Amino acid sequence: MSRGRANPSDLSALADLAPELAQMLVAVACDVAVVLDDGGVVQTVAVSGSPAVSHDACNWIGQRWTETFTGDARSKAAELLDDLATSGTSRLRHLSHASHEGDEIPIAYTAVRLGEEGPTLAVGRDLRVVSAMQERLLQAQHAIEREHWQRRQAETRYRLLFQFASEPALILDPVTFQVIDANRAAAVLCGCASEQLAGQPVTDLVEAGARAPLCETLARARSSERPVESTTRLAATGESIDVTASAFDIGSSGVLVLRAHPKRPAAATPTHSADVTFAGLVKRTPDA
Repeated sequence: MSRGRANPSDLSALADLAPELAQMLVAVACDVAVVLDDGGVVQTVAVSGSPAVSHDACNWIGQRWTETFTGDARSKAAELLDDLATSGTSRLRHLSHASHEGDEIPIAYTAVRLGEEGPTLAVGRDLRVVSAMQERLLQAQHAIEREHWQRRQAETRYRLLFQFASEPALILDPVTFQVIDANRAAAVLCGCASEQLAGQPVTDLVEAGARAPLCETLARARSSERPVESTTRLAATGESIDVTASAFDIGSSGVLVLRAHPKRPAAATPTHSADVTFAGLVKRTPDA
């Protein structure tokens, strides 16, 4: 004859231990535990490490549990209790308690009935920590977006200043000495378009005999905190020019900036031509 076993879903044996269970659960698994009688009135409250909840929770005892919530949370709490009447357990619901300070205390609750005629044990997790983390995440995202926008603006200003500067300038890779970027004045000096300079070794722009001295100048600038000056000769025109190389740190890497100082006035650049055109336009304008 087989021995009968108790229904594993019947928790009535724990009914008398509900207050102790509430204390144990807040110690190891949740922030607040509430014991309700079969009428939904609060009998016992246990709270873990939340002064704001502890201050208000002591006033819940003797009240209907649904009355401790605010607004729509009361109907949600009633639905939670209805779940218990049919299945003995409830799904997780986000509810908000009224606080003595006038704000709300968001708690994620789930509950279980300890036997058909036993009390209800509702356990909850304080959502304010999650809300604070979400707020910090949102603030961090906004900060990243602002930083990205500021960087885009800085890059735009850099492009404008770099391209319209009258002094020829090249930005070089500090290891390979290849041209990363070149402004219009440098392109005019070298007799080609800015796009053609990008990716070229800067040594290709000077005469063969000037390549080794230029590499030495760039190597000295790479390891120096001060600009390094020298003289070189352009391959395209054979013109002798003074150059100044400077190292700049950008994040974890760096670049070299090579500025050219022609020894004779350079030919009119597109910027200079634009200035002349604009001056002529001003002279021909009646009210100028």
